[in-house]
Amino acid sequence: MDMPDLPTYPALGFLVKHGKWLSLLVAALPLLGGLAAVLSGGPLLLLAAGLVLAPLLLLFMLTYVEMARVISDTMIPR
Repeated sequence: MDMPDLPTYPALGFLVKHGKWLSLLVAALPLLGGLAAVLSGGPLLLLAAGLVLAPLLLLFMLTYVEMARVISDTMIPR
């Protein structure tokens, strides 16, 4: 009896495998952008916005990765 082809969900697998460093990278982007803006003569408000957005994005991304892990563990056959 042949088994049907089961979906593999490669994007979900990538997120589960690399989610932690990807979360850190995404969270660092507004901070680095604000720093670059200030160093190129922009207002300090951009750096302050980066300082506020970075931890919020980190929390959002880590939560998203955790949900992807739960979905991967419960719904994708091994």
